[in-house]
Amino acid sequence: MSDRVSVFRSELYRTIKGIIKAQCTLVMISAIIIATGLYFIGASHVLTITLLTAFVDFIPYVGTGIVFLPWILYQFFSGDFAMTICLSILYMVVMVTRQALEPKLLATHFGVPPILLLISLFLGFQLFGGFGMLISPIILMIVQTIHKSGVGREVWIYIKGN
Repeated sequence: MSDRVSVFRSELYRTIKGIIKAQCTLVMISAIIIATGLYFIGASHVLTITLLTAFVDFIPYVGTGIVFLPWILYQFFSGDFAMTICLSILYMVVMVTRQALEPKLLATHFGVPPILLLISLFLGFQLFGGFGMLISPIILMIVQTIHKSGVGREVWIYIKGN
């Protein structure tokens, strides 16, 4: 049984490491898009804003919106409509890119098909709302680790009594 525990521990560690790697990859891609976009639209303090958005991009399901949405509203109410449009387009490009890449990258690092990850996110949201979207990948990670390590089979054999 200690062999199963060590396999479980190593699988869990590998999965967590993969999730962190996938998130870092997504943040890096978003930061490159943001820096390039801000440079081309002529925004000031490109490096500072890019680093700030990259930092908050680690916050699940909120991310770059914390920076972009208030900035877009400020530009709109200030009357700078050209900057409002440019920032809105940049924000949409970042969001679409992230939404397109996130399931594939996370699923690859989880070791599950992307559709299974999307189903778990959807079920988590349906059952528990926003909190469910935060915990469903964690639950999926634990279930997947239990399955890969063989602990689930051991528990089932113990319950059946064979």
